[in-house]
Amino acid sequence: MAREVGDPSRELRSLHVHYAAPLLDGVAQMYVKTERTGARSSFMSARIVQSGKVVTLATATYGGPRSSDFDLEKVRTLAFPPPEDVPILPPDIPQLPV
Repeated sequence: MAREVGDPSRELRSLHVHYAAPLLDGVAQMYVKTERTGARSSFMSARIVQSGKVVTLATATYGGPRSSDFDLEKVRTLAFPPPEDVPILPPDIPQLPV
């Protein structure tokens, strides 16, 4: 989607991905579309299609530089344990992907 936007000054501001079905081994196509481009933002979508059906849908917003009094350095972030400290899910959970 960034390549389709074609403007390195427009940074990714939001990304939403919906996994509608599993992507299986084999051929799939990706389609990227500019939904709207304005003076400061570009709204994009992407679809991965396999066997004629959408398996993944993503939407993204790209925005140009902007000034703000908001200080991201002061935003509190959540602390997460390192991956090796997170318990592994049991393999017998129904519908859990392999």
